[in-house]
Amino acid sequence: MCECQPLSWDKDDIEFALDIIQEADAMMSDVLVALTWVQSDTLIWSALKKNIQRIYRRLSGQPKGKITTKITVNLMWPPIDPEDRHSAPTPDPLLKTG
Repeated sequence: MCECQPLSWDKDDIEFALDIIQEADAMMSDVLVALTWVQSDTLIWSALKKNIQRIYRRLSGQPKGKITTKITVNLMWPPIDPEDRHSAPTPDPLLKTG
């Protein structure tokens, strides 16, 4: 979190604060929908846990608190649509971190 000066009570600052609150509410609504989806889909939930383990394994070789080299992790995701899940999960080049 960052620290910032409190807003004044003038009309512009109040409108600005309301805009920020509305944007945050919309984001949190999307987060809750995504969380419900991930928790209700056992294949996606399992893939998420395995991908987190992959990331931790790759980071475990780095000095504590410092990443000295570029790290690449291939994340494996099943198809989003359950009807497309007739094959094993494959790496998604768009979700490659590093």
